[in-house]
Amino acid sequence: MQYLGVVLAGIGIGKLLYPDGERSFDMLDLSEERLVAPLSWLGRNSLPVYLGQVPINLAGLSLVL
Repeated sequence: MQYLGVVLAGIGIGKLLYPDGERSFDMLDLSEERLVAPLSWLGRNSLPVYLGQVPINLAGLSLVL
């Protein structure tokens, strides 16, 4: 409940910046830049990346304990 104001502010700002669900301004497409491309790949594949890191973290935790 404590973040309701932040959520409502985000919804309001989104309505201002994206009327009718479309961006009303242009942005540079940096997704193919050499330094940004790996981050773009991680963002597009976030679920497999997340699911892949869980067993790795659990294996590391079992080594520590």
